[in-house]
Amino acid sequence: MIEYLKLVVDLLGHLAWPAVFAGALLYFKKDVAKLLQRVKKAKYGDIEIDLVEAIDEVKSDAIELGITITYPSSSYSVSDLELVQTAPEWAFLQSWQNIENILMTKGSDQGRSILC
Repeated sequence: MIEYLKLVVDLLGHLAWPAVFAGALLYFKKDVAKLLQRVKKAKYGDIEIDLVEAIDEVKSDAIELGITITYPSSSYSVSDLELVQTAPEWAFLQSWQNIENILMTKGSDQGRSILC
């Protein structure tokens, strides 16, 4: 019986710090989100990532594939605008499906796979 109690105490001891860390992230999630928006570079040991460079690469790939980031409101059909008004989640999913279709067809034309 004492062995089981010791096992439970050890398990709780190992889970305490991750639980405190996750709780702090949840409590300060707005502040963490603001901080992450300002991060330009990240480095851990020998690994370094330049987020500005990565974002620019994604933008250039999107432009190369004919995907634009913004559209004038006149480019939307009346049914699209009604869909956004009544079910914005469904409109998002439909837009995402269109993006995936563009990436799949354009990516296969170039002989490389874009989506992993």
